[in-house]
Amino acid sequence: MRILIALILVVLIPTLLLLPEKAVEPKGTPLVQGKPLRQKSPAQVAEDMAKNDVLDSKNPMASLQALAANTEALFQPVSEIPTPVATVSDGSVQFLSFDVLGGYPYDIDTSDASMSLAAEIYKAKLDSQIPSQILTYHNQFVEVEGYMIPIDFHDGKVLSFVLVSSPMACCFGMIPRINEWIHIMVEKPGVSSLLVDMPLRIRGTLDIGADIQDQAVMSLYRMQAKSVTPSGAKH
Repeated sequence: MRILIALILVVLIPTLLLLPEKAVEPKGTPLVQGKPLRQKSPAQVAEDMAKNDVLDSKNPMASLQALAANTEALFQPVSEIPTPVATVSDGSVQFLSFDVLGGYPYDIDTSDASMSLAAEIYKAKLDSQIPSQILTYHNQFVEVEGYMIPIDFHDGKVLSFVLVSSPMACCFGMIPRINEWIHIMVEKPGVSSLLVDMPLRIRGTLDIGADIQDQAVMSLYRMQAKSVTPSGAKH
């Protein structure tokens, strides 16, 4: 019997010594090394460009093109894009979505024949593409919702911005179609730049039609804002 026990110990002890040690979990919060990565959104880059006078508030189309040209190398795709909060009209103001405003084809004809037309005729040709349903909102007080891309600052406040349906609507070398954004003007002192990258609700008088300067289309939709608030907030 003693011999059997001795044999078992001879075999078992070396085996136990060869077993791997149990990993010990470190206590507390693991140490994270390196600097955190921070992505700027197109709206934040636009804010930087506007402050450096790279963007032109009188030419929002050119500003969007400049922003698109400068975003491809600056951004990596994000896995999740915030969804704008749904707007519920209070019954006194008509709400217009970008699905409606951008829900039709609009072609800017830059052929030699079109560009040689008088400005009034060229504008009439372009505006003939706008559906009559959309034109009924011309000079009407309406409500729209989207994200701010600032293009004009004064004393740290935003005086002019482009409203788009998504915070990523203008990047990677792409710009929205001309009927997929609105040029918003705000009276001084302007609105806070902290509203960048959050869904906004804007109320004001909507001006519809091609704004042509030097044979170039600057915008299709413009609005003089009376109120700019985060979506869900009461006016």
